[in-house]
Amino acid sequence: MASIGLFEAFIALLCFLIFFYFLVKKPFSYLPIKKTIGSCPWNWPVLGMLPGGLLRLQRIYDCSVEVLENSNLTFQFKGPWFVGMDILATVDPANIHHIMSSNFSNYIKGPIFHEIFEAYGDGIINSDSELWRNWRNASQIIFNHQRYQNFSASTTKSKLKDGLVPLFNHFADKEMVVDLEDVFQRFMFDITYIFITGSDPRSLSIEMPEVEFAKALDDVGDVIVHRHITPRLVWKLQKWIGVGTEKKMMEAHATLDRVCAKLIAAKREELRSKEITNGESEDLLTSFIKLDATNYEFLNPNDDKFLRDFTVGFMAAGRDSTASALTWFFWNLSENPNVLTKILQEINTYLPRTGSDQDELSYLNKLVYLHGALSESMRLYPPIPFERKSPIKVDVLPSGHKVKSNINIMILIYAMGRMKTVWGEDAMEFKPERWISETGGLRHEPSYKFLSFNAGPRTCLGKNLAMNLMKTVVVEILQNYEIKVVSGQKIEPKPGVLLRLPRIYDCSVEILGNSNLTFQFKGPWFVGMDILFTVDPANIHHIMSSNFSNYIKGPIFHEIFEAYGDGIINSDSELWRNWRNANQIILNHQRYQNFSTSSTKSKLKDGLVPLFNHFADEEMVVDLHDVFQRFMFDITFVFITGSDPRNLSIEMPEVEFAKALDDVGDAIVHRHITPRFVWKLQKWIGVGTEKKMIEANATLDRVCAKIIVAKREELRSQGITHNTNGESEDLLTSFIKLDATKYELLNPNDDKFLRDFIVGFMAAGRDSTASALTWFFWNLANNPDVLTKILQEINTNLPRTGGDQDMSSYLNKLVYLHGALSESMRLYPPIPFERKSPIQQDVLPSGHKVISNTNIMIFIYAMGRMKTIWGEDAMEFKPERWISETGGLRHEPSYKFLSFNAGPRTCLGKNLAMNLMKTVVVEILQNYEIKVVSGQKIVPKPGLILHMNYLPIKKTLDSYPWNWPVFGMVPGVLLRLQRIYDCSVEILGNSNLTFQFKGPWFFGMDILFTVDPANIHYITSSNFSNYIKGPIFHEIFEAYGDGIINSDSELWRNWRNANQIILNHQRYQNFSTSSTKSKVKDGLVPLFNHFADEEMVVDLQDMFQRFMFDITFVFITGSDPRNLSIEMPEVEFAKALDDVGDAIVHRHITPRFVWKLQKWIGVGTEKKMIEANATLDRVCAKIIVAKREELRSQGITHNTNGESEDLLTSFIKLDATKYEILNPSDDKFLRDFIVGFMAAGRDSTASALTWFFWNLSNNPDVLTKILQEINTNLPRTGGDQDTSSYLNKLVYLHGALSESMRLYPPIPFERKSPIQQDVLPSGHKVISNTNIMIFIYAMGRMKTIWGEDAMEFKPERWISETGGLRHEPSYKFLSFNAGPRTCLGKNLVMNLMKTVVVEILQNYEIKVVSGQKIEPKPGLILHMKYGLKVTMTKKYSSFE
Repeated sequence: MASIGLFEAFIALLCFLIFFYFLVKKPFSYLPIKKTIGSCPWNWPVLGMLPGGLLRLQRIYDCSVEVLENSNLTFQFKGPWFVGMDILATVDPANIHHIMSSNFSNYIKGPIFHEIFEAYGDGIINSDSELWRNWRNASQIIFNHQRYQNFSASTTKSKLKDGLVPLFNHFADKEMVVDLEDVFQRFMFDITYIFITGSDPRSLSIEMPEVEFAKALDDVGDVIVHRHITPRLVWKLQKWIGVGTEKKMMEAHATLDRVCAKLIAAKREELRSKEITNGESEDLLTSFIKLDATNYEFLNPNDDKFLRDFTVGFMAAGRDSTASALTWFFWNLSENPNVLTKILQEINTYLPRTGSDQDELSYLNKLVYLHGALSESMRLYPPIPFERKSPIKVDVLPSGHKVKSNINIMILIYAMGRMKTVWGEDAMEFKPERWISETGGLRHEPSYKFLSFNAGPRTCLGKNLAMNLMKTVVVEILQNYEIKVVSGQKIEPKPGVLLRLPRIYDCSVEILGNSNLTFQFKGPWFVGMDILFTVDPANIHHIMSSNFSNYIKGPIFHEIFEAYGDGIINSDSELWRNWRNANQIILNHQRYQNFSTSSTKSKLKDGLVPLFNHFADEEMVVDLHDVFQRFMFDITFVFITGSDPRNLSIEMPEVEFAKALDDVGDAIVHRHITPRFVWKLQKWIGVGTEKKMIEANATLDRVCAKIIVAKREELRSQGITHNTNGESEDLLTSFIKLDATKYELLNPNDDKFLRDFIVGFMAAGRDSTASALTWFFWNLANNPDVLTKILQEINTNLPRTGGDQDMSSYLNKLVYLHGALSESMRLYPPIPFERKSPIQQDVLPSGHKVISNTNIMIFIYAMGRMKTIWGEDAMEFKPERWISETGGLRHEPSYKFLSFNAGPRTCLGKNLAMNLMKTVVVEILQNYEIKVVSGQKIVPKPGLILHMNYLPIKKTLDSYPWNWPVFGMVPGVLLRLQRIYDCSVEILGNSNLTFQFKGPWFFGMDILFTVDPANIHYITSSNFSNYIKGPIFHEIFEAYGDGIINSDSELWRNWRNANQIILNHQRYQNFSTSSTKSKVKDGLVPLFNHFADEEMVVDLQDMFQRFMFDITFVFITGSDPRNLSIEMPEVEFAKALDDVGDAIVHRHITPRFVWKLQKWIGVGTEKKMIEANATLDRVCAKIIVAKREELRSQGITHNTNGESEDLLTSFIKLDATKYEILNPSDDKFLRDFIVGFMAAGRDSTASALTWFFWNLSNNPDVLTKILQEINTNLPRTGGDQDTSSYLNKLVYLHGALSESMRLYPPIPFERKSPIQQDVLPSGHKVISNTNIMIFIYAMGRMKTIWGEDAMEFKPERWISETGGLRHEPSYKFLSFNAGPRTCLGKNLVMNLMKTVVVEILQNYEIKVVSGQKIEPKPGLILHMKYGLKVTMTKKYSSFE
C-alpha cells in the first residue's frame, strides 16, 4: 500500500481547514466600522492575517498607523492557525500605562521574547523579574557614578574631535556624497565600544572598514526581525538544520562569542597587571568585572558569559538607537529649514564662555528648542519602533481587551507617535514647539505617551546621557557644517520582503544593484524554485563563453518550453550544434539575404505604408505595439513559407497561429512562477493556463502540418528534390531540401522536425523585433533631441538609387540610428532574461558555488541598468555611448550587451534584424510624425518578451487582481472587496469596457464583466432571447421563488403581461399616487417634524427604507405596517429581506459547493437564509389568508372585473385563463409575487433617495436650482391631475435624480447567462451558461461612455437644448433595466421620488453630519455602508 507523505497530509489538512472556515464562519466578521481592506489585513482561513501582513511589509509602519487609527488604538492581529503568531497591537496610552507601570509585575518579556532575542543572552534586554532587578540596580549605580559620567562626556568630545570632525572635513574637501546613517552607526559603534572597553575600534575612518563585531550585530538584528514574521516551528527547524537566516544567526552568534571572549580575556589581563581594586574605573566592562557579587544574587562577574551578555546587549542598545535617532533628526531638519534656523539661533545665543565640562553641561541644558526638536524627531521616528510584552496571568486592559497568559502584546511606538487621538490633529507634522511650555521650558510628556526611552520601571537609565551625547554631536555638526540631503532619494523606514511580481523588472534592478550583481533567490521549500540571478559580466562571460559546454538549457527548460519542441530554442549539445550549423549556412546564403531584404521592402511598401496612410487620413489612435507585432508576424511568415498571411491589414483580423503563440507565451510565464507539481497537475487534468497551452499546441501542430503539406506539394509540383542546390528563397524550402547526410540529428523527412523549426523561428522572429521597435519609438517620443539627430543622419546619407547594394551601404552609414536602436535594447531588451543550468558543479567568478541543475537566471533587463556596468548615467537614454571618438560604432562585448545573446549562441540573424529595424524606422520617420498619446503609463509586462503593458495613468497594482494558480483572482478581489465598486471602475476603464475575471479552478466562478453599451444592447435587446437569468441565478436568488425577478422565457412573459396590465391600470395608478401622498403627509412629515423639534441626528437611509417598506406594503396589501414611526420598531418581514440579501451576496463570492453544503448542514449565512425564508413564508401566508378572507367577506370572486386598488387583490382575482403558467389559486404564486415586489420596491427607491440627498449636500448649486424650479411651477390646487402636471414640469429635478442614479445606481449590477454559445460585439466569445455581469455602477463612471466629466454630478447632461429632458438609451443608463425587461414602474417610481423630494425640500433643511464616512456597501442594492446621518430644520414659513 502506498504511504501518505507529510506534504500530502498538509495539503489535505489545509483543504479541510479552508472548507471548514467557509462552512461555519460568518463573513466579514473582522471588519470594524471604519476598517478598509486597504488598511487592515484580511483574516484568511488557516493563514490568518499573515498574507496581508507580508503584502504590506514594505510599508508596515504606515499600515500600522492606518490600522490602529481605525481600530480605537488597539488591534487584534490573527496569525496562522496553531503557530502562536496572534498579536494584540496597541497604542492606547491607558493600556501602555497599565502594562508598563500600574501592573508592571504581570507584563514581562517572557520566554518567547527570550527565545527570539537569544543572541543577547541573559543580559538586561532579555531579563525579567529578579534577574532584571539585579541588572537594573547594578547598571544604575555604575551609570550614575560621577567618574563614568565624566568619562562618557570626555569620550564623546574626544571622538568628535579626533574621529567625526576630521572625517567630515575630508568629505567636505572632496565634495563627496556620503551615507549619514552609516557614519552615525560607525560613530556610535566606536563610542559605545569605548564606553564598554576603553579602547577605540576605529570603525569610523576614511577607509570605512568592515568590523566583524558590527557585522555580526547587523546579522543578529536581521534574523530577529525574520523570527518575528516567520512561524516559530519554521525558524526553529531552520535553526536545527542550520539553513537560511538561522545559519546567519549561528555564524553571527559565534562571532559575538569569540570577539567578546577576546575582549574579556584582555580586560581581565589588563586589570590583573594594573592591580586596580577600587571599582571607580572609567569603562563599563571594568566596572562589571569588579562588581561586588555579594550585593546581587543573580549576577556573577567571574562568569565570562555574564560579561559577554552585558557587552553584546549594551553594544546593541547603545549603537543602533542613537545612530537611528541622529539620522532621522538630520533628515527632519532638511525637510524643515525653519526649525534649523531656530536651533542655530539657540546654539549661538547660549555659546559657553569656556570649554569646561561644567560650563558645557550648563550650555547643553539651555538648548531647550534643540531638546524639543530631538524629542519631536523621536516621536515621529522612534529608534525602537515597537516594544513586546507578555502577561503572566489573565488580565483585562483599560481598553476592555481581555488578554490571556503568554499572549503576545506589541506596543507599536512608531504608530503611537502619529495617532491624532493621542497627539492632536497635527500629529503628522514636525513641530518642536509642542515640547516647549508657555514659560519657555521643556514640556513634560508622560513616558506612556512618549516611549522612545521606554516607560515605567524599565525607563532607560542612560536617557540623559543619550540626550546630551546627541546634543553635543548636533551642535558640533551644525556649527561647522552645512548638511545637504541629496534630492531624489527615497527615504522610508527599512522594510522586509514584498510580493513584487507586477514590478519585477524595477525590483530586479534594485536587488541586483544592491547585491554585487548576483543574488540568490530562495523559493518555497521542496518545490525547486531557487534561482541564482546574476548580471555580473564576469559570470556571464564564464557561463556563455569560457565554460559554455557546462551551461545548457537543461531538461527543466525543455519541459517548460516544450511547445517549441526540439528546435534550436530548446536544444543543447550535439542537437544544438546541428541546428546551428544548418541555420548558419541557410541564413548567410546570399539568395536568402536578398530574399529577406526584398520581402521586407515589399511588406513595407504594400503593407505598413498603406496602413499608416489610412491611420493618418482617419486621424486614428492606434496601438503601435500591435501594428509591429502584426507586421513582424507577416514578415517572419513570409521568410519561412514565402506566403503572406496578411495579419497586418485595416481589418486587423485575429490569426489563430498568432493567437496560439501568445497563449503559449502566457503559459510559459505561468510555469516560471508556479511550482512545477502544480502546473504539471494542471496539465494532466487539462485546466487553467495549461488547458490554453494544450489548445494552443494543438493549433500550432495543425497549422504547421497544413503549411508543411502545402510546401512539400509545391516543391513536388516544381520537380524540386531533396538533393538540389538548396538555394531557394524561403526557409522552409531550404530545410525540406536540407542534405541530411551532413547533420546526424536533423531529419528533413520528419514533419515534427519541420514543425519545431517553424514554431521556434516564428516565436523568435515575431516578438523580439516587434518589442524592440515599439520601445524604440517610445524612447524617441521621450527624447526629441535624439529624433532630431536621427532625422539629420537619414537625410544626410540618402542613397542615390533604390538598388539593394546602394540601400545596404546606406543602412551601414546610419551609425547614430544603430546606436539609438542598441541603446533602446540596452534599457528595454526584447528578451529580458536568459535561463541556464550547469551540468556539473562549478564556482562562478563572483565566488558563488553552483551545483548541478541549479537554475541560473541572467537578468538582461537589470543588467542594462547597472551603474557598475554602464556608469552613473546607466538609466539615461544616450545613443552617444555607442559612438566611438572617430564617429564609428563602439563595440560592446556580448557578455555586457546580451540583446542578441552571447558566446556560441549569439544570434545568427543579428545583422539582418538590425537592417530590418533600420529599414522600418527610416520608412516611418521619413514619411510620418509619430505622436504618443499623453496620459498613458507605459511599463514592461512580465513575460518571456518585454512587451509593453499599457496602464492608463491612474492604474495601480490595486487595480487588476492577479490571476493566481488554483485560486484565480479571488484573493485579489477579497483584498479589494471593501472598495469593489471603485476597483470595478478602474479595471473596466483599463480593459476596453470588458474584463474576464478568473475564479478558482473547478468552482465555476469565472465571470465576464462588461459595461460596453454595444454588448449591453446586444444582451438586453438584440439577442434578448439568448440571454436569460439562468438556473444558477435562480438557485442563488431562490428566496424570491418563481416571481418576475427569477423567471425566464414563457413564465417571465406571463408575469410581464400580467404586471403590465395591472400596473398601468388607472385605478392602480390613482391608488399608488394617493397612497404616496397619504404616507408622506401622515408618516414622513410628522416624523421629520419630531426629529427637527428634538434636534436629533437621524439615519436618512433608514428613514427612506422604512418609508418605502410601508409604501410598498400598502401598494401590495392595502394596509400600512407602520414600520416608519418614532419607535422605529424592528419588523420581522423587513429583517428577513435584509438577511436574504446578505446571504445572496455571500453566495456570489463563495464557491457554490461550499454554500450548498452550508445550506444542507444549516450553518453560517445559509442558516440565516433558511430562517429568513421561513419568516417570509410565514408572514406571506398570513397576508394571503387575510386577503382571501377579506375578498370572500366582500363577495368578490376571481372572475370579477379586477379593478381593485391593491396589487395582491388584483393578482388573486387574475384571470388565469389568459396566462398559461400563472395560477392565482396557488398561495406559492402569490407568495413569490409579494416577496419579489417587496424586495424590488423597498430597497431600490430607498437607495436612490438616500444617494440623491447626499449628492445635494455636496452640490448646493444644484439644490438651489431645484428649489427655484419647485417654486416656479407650484400647482394652483392640490388635485391629482394638477399634481401630475406639476411633477412633469420638474425637468431639472428629474435630471438630478437621473444623474444621481447614474453615479449611484440602486441596483449596481445585472447578471446574465447565454443559452447558446455566442460572440459579443466586443469580440468576446461566450459559451453556454457563462456568467456575465453588467456592472451598472462602473458603467455610469466610464469616461468613454459619459465623457471626461463622467465623475462629476451634472444634472445638466439630462437637459436638452430646448429645456426638455434629454433621452439616454437604456443600454447606456440601466437604472431601470433595458430592453424587454425595462422596469414597468419607471414612471411611477420617478413620480414617487419627486413627490417625496418636493415635500422634504419645501419644508425642511437637511444637513449632512460632517466627518462621517460615506461609501457604498457591497451588495445587491447600493446601500450606504454606514448610513447617512443628517439633522433637519423646519422651514417655518412653510408651516405658517
